[in-house]
Amino acid sequence: LIPAVTLIFGGVFLLINLIASCIHPTRNTSPLESTAFLLASIFQGLSLLLLNSSLCKNNAILYTLQSDMSKLGNPAIEFPETCSLSMGANCAIAAIVFWALAACMSGMSRVAERREKEESEITEPFIPGENL
Repeated sequence: LIPAVTLIFGGVFLLINLIASCIHPTRNTSPLESTAFLLASIFQGLSLLLLNSSLCKNNAILYTLQSDMSKLGNPAIEFPETCSLSMGANCAIAAIVFWALAACMSGMSRVAERREKEESEITEPFIPGENL
């Protein structure tokens, strides 16, 4: 459920941003961009909490599955006693970092756009040698 929420908040919002930037390249960034990317980072991090849950440690369903498989004459499925970080968890950690970087960069671009807009408000025409 948590990876699905990550996909909804981050992936869908990223896809919308990519399409919007292709359609209208000079658009302003949305104030929700950095928040959505930060939420994606948080939800991606929450998915790693499964490593410390009862789903991973002392899971009765796994013990039942192992005993049923051995009763049917099939080779027993061996699961480790505890969960550990593997390739998928390392990719999740990298995704957390990238979602957080996307949130920071999106927030910084919004601040830069606002600053540029404030500085570019010209009240006088800039024509050298001409008095109006």
